Amino acid sequence: MKQIATNSILQSCLIYVRRSEIKKLLFISVLLLIALPIYAGEKAEYAKVLSDYILFEKLVRKETENVRSLVQNVWGDELLTSNRRWVEYFDNSQGLNIRGSYQFYSGELKLEVILDDAVADPLNPIPDEITAAALRGYMRRLLLLDFKQVYEDSPHGTVERAMQDRGIDMITADLQSNILYHTITGTDSTFTEMEDFVDNVFRSASYSLKESENGKIVLNMVAHFKPQGAEHERTMYEEIIAGRAANAKGVGDIVRAIAHVESGFNPTARSGASAYGLMQVVPSSAGLEISKVLYGKPVVLSPSYLFDADRNVEAGIIYLSILYNKYFSEINDPVSRIYCVIAAYNGGASTVARAFVGSRNVAKAIEKINKMTSEEVCNRLITKLPYKETRQYLERVLAAMN
Repeated sequence: MKQIATNSILQSCLIYVRRSEIKKLLFISVLLLIALPIYAGEKAEYAKVLSDYILFEKLVRKETENVRSLVQNVWGDELLTSNRRWVEYFDNSQGLNIRGSYQFYSGELKLEVILDDAVADPLNPIPDEITAAALRGYMRRLLLLDFKQVYEDSPHGTVERAMQDRGIDMITADLQSNILYHTITGTDSTFTEMEDFVDNVFRSASYSLKESENGKIVLNMVAHFKPQGAEHERTMYEEIIAGRAANAKGVGDIVRAIAHVESGFNPTARSGASAYGLMQVVPSSAGLEISKVLYGKPVVLSPSYLFDADRNVEAGIIYLSILYNKYFSEINDPVSRIYCVIAAYNGGASTVARAFVGSRNVAKAIEKINKMTSEEVCNRLITKLPYKETRQYLERVLAAMN
């Protein structure tokens, strides 16, 4: 009888276990039935947004190549606006033979004029045909360039409007007027003060003749004015950065240093990797995660949106927070975590993982990181990150923080 009772109890237990397993399987099945369509929907949503952005970039590249071709024909080089330099060509009766540029990191302000060979004289760099008043006029035009108008006339602005006309979903912004002079000086000076600044440019400028890449004689006028943000504690964007950073849990202390390294506090910066603005946000990668936080879904953040300084800083901080609170949230030491966030802002979380475990497995990398001191983590990143650019980036941001 005892044996029968024991068997009966065992059978009851097995039936209970089987029922429990069935319940678990049913529960998991229900979850999958709910989750898979959501996952598939999100995946499709991301794919659609990426497709839209790829089309945008394709059209921008086509328009940019047209501009590049014109510049190449006239100058023999392909100097265009980048994340470190603002370049503008002046179209006059002789074509694009005058260009102005400003290098945000070095503070070099340059005006270049292609000369007729007949008037080029090394002993007298400024020929009679080009008066000081004419040069001053072009320099003034360069300093008064309004980025809003420049953007609207650029390949990016042209394509952005075309995409909107086609009904493609992009988050855009109405850019505010922002002239180069204000960016350099960091102030909203009066007209008289600006005229004095132009006079100062001429007094401090050096003049020389050089030969262009295609053999033309070029008059160079060069002056140096460091942007206020590169030398002084406060910049014209400091209030924006400080205000946004104050509410950025964990990452507030690195925002200003990252803006300095990414763009030199150039709100109009754009790189060859299609990164835009002060914090150099890339719409096709970080931008999709940022837009999901801001708008509840992945969507293309247009260049005009990212050229708005306040929106750009907000977007950059959101991505830093995603790295800090999501990808590297399990790193125990806050200093080690910051090192990883800085490196990942440039190269991505999987690149950071490769420095520690040789693979893209972030979880395994964190296990190893938690067994190291913050100094060891920093040294490991600087010596073992797979890309030289990211290694140097981390060093530059840390130097800017100090």
